[in-house]
Amino acid sequence: MPGRVGKESLFPAHLMDCLAFRSSHLEFVDRTLPRGMMAAMEAHCGSCADCTAFDTALRRGLLVAWNLARIEPRPDFLERLHSRIEVRRPATLGPVTPRLAAG
Repeated sequence: MPGRVGKESLFPAHLMDCLAFRSSHLEFVDRTLPRGMMAAMEAHCGSCADCTAFDTALRRGLLVAWNLARIEPRPDFLERLHSRIEVRRPATLGPVTPRLAAG
């Protein structure tokens, strides 16, 4: 059924539509789809002006995001954040317990 995309290795290209294309687009960009699905996505992108424009806009946006400078917070950022939350937090909720991000 058009619009409902399975991840099987063989995907009939005639079932690829714009909804199916967009719902699997992130996997398409990451190239994590099975070979048959990739082929159907490429064929649809090559024949549908709307999906070609969608693909181009998304890839350009990703390229901009990937090339942004990394922002490093100040060393005391978490301490200051938790202090500010504590000031605004209702007493009934209890104190904030800082959790360090893994990795």
